Amino acid sequence: MYRVLVVDDEPSALEYICTIIQKKCPGFQNVETAANGLEGLEKMEEGRPDLVIADMKMPVMSGLEMVQQAKKRYPDMLFIIVSGYQDFEYLKGAMKEGVCDYVLKPVAPKELQNAMDQMRIKIEKNDYDKKLKLIRRMQKGEQPDENEIRRYFDEDIYYSGVVRKNGLPKRFAMTEGWENFSYEGNGIFLYGRDEMEMLCFMNSNDYDIASFEKRLLHMIGEKAAGEYVTAILSREPCSPREFPKKMKQLYRALYSRLIIGYDQKLVLEQIQWEKEPDGNTCVEERLQNIFHWAKEKDLIHLKEEINQSLIEWERQKKTQIWVEQMVHRMIYGLKKFWHLEEREESLEFILEDIFFYAASMDDIRDGVEAILSQKLSSQDSTGYKVDTAEFFERIKKYVQGHLTEPLTLQSVCEEFGISQTSLSKIFRKYSGDSFINYLTAARIQKAKDLMGRPQRLYIKDIAVLTGFKDPFYFSRIFRSITGVSPTDYMERRESKGYEA
Repeated sequence: MYRVLVVDDEPSALEYICTIIQKKCPGFQNVETAANGLEGLEKMEEGRPDLVIADMKMPVMSGLEMVQQAKKRYPDMLFIIVSGYQDFEYLKGAMKEGVCDYVLKPVAPKELQNAMDQMRIKIEKNDYDKKLKLIRRMQKGEQPDENEIRRYFDEDIYYSGVVRKNGLPKRFAMTEGWENFSYEGNGIFLYGRDEMEMLCFMNSNDYDIASFEKRLLHMIGEKAAGEYVTAILSREPCSPREFPKKMKQLYRALYSRLIIGYDQKLVLEQIQWEKEPDGNTCVEERLQNIFHWAKEKDLIHLKEEINQSLIEWERQKKTQIWVEQMVHRMIYGLKKFWHLEEREESLEFILEDIFFYAASMDDIRDGVEAILSQKLSSQDSTGYKVDTAEFFERIKKYVQGHLTEPLTLQSVCEEFGISQTSLSKIFRKYSGDSFINYLTAARIQKAKDLMGRPQRLYIKDIAVLTGFKDPFYFSRIFRSITGVSPTDYMERRESKGYEA
């Protein structure tokens, strides 16, 4: 419930406005009152209301003076002025001082209700933005003030978990533009690191542990071919004050347990944190053999040694973090003996893409071999030059024409006969972005185009027509890019020509 402060020096007017709010304005039930502007400022300090409704003319301090002072202290607070003046220049001045709307006396219930509806939309937006900033701070490990947490989250306890499709997030990804917060009933969903992950907290009053686990796994959307899922669930509920600590624990577990190509559902409290034997001697022998064949310029034996190493690490179920460290050592060790045309910073992006898109150790092997064989500058199987703007346009045209299909990096590579590493490099060079971001943006743009048609479509149909099997997942991605839900987007577009 949003908090409202009504300020008027006439008791009958106060009672009248409060009655309208209680009967006609759901969501604004927590109502406080004050008899003049000075008392209103004191009540603002005590309760920090979301909305203030004030008479323009009052003794001690007028409504306009109160707004002027309040705006300096509480810039996000919203104000409605009730005025008997019909001098619109005077009201325009009030609007410049920070008043959001005004209602003329005598106050008609419908007019006040309409003004309150508009304020509710603004408050929800402000509330969302503030929760988003608070959640982001907690996600980064910051511990906010307890009063701030209580203001935005109920004092209940929540089950928590993180679910991720495929590999760990990219270190160099530009994710600041993605929304990373959604609030549905008593569930809090975070998905800002990238679109492949869902971290959520769900109220234990609404879900038992079994239904929570089922709901969490559903939230990530349907798995496509070549995808694997890692889920970390916590069966010990926590309060909002413990969110930062719980996030750290869940992310630590995700990073330390994710294995390329394997579906896993793990319980946080059951994870053993003992240090795994690393088998350094065998690893060092493998690396030395790899460097030996590189020094000898024997590409056949070099590839075989790399392949055997990856097979062994897959058999041992080594984590992505561990394999990444070994592959980095391998590649940078090979640079001493094997000329690689890529600059170091480009090589980091390429390795990052290899691990992000890999669905199995075979994909890691193909990516490493592509680097060694310099396939990035060769021709594809159809005879076209790969590293050209013309070839990039061919791929874009193909993607745009197949958006209804479950496109993946792997399926596009198979279509054009190139490696995933090659495709990743092409997209970074000619679009300045990754393949997955380009594909997602293209699908959302197509969704906007479909929403602009005269015949209105259902959200589930738009999701299917843009390659999303799960309508909820589509809605989540749509909001993360546009800032509004698909339903809100269509309503705004229909009502006032919302721009695509």
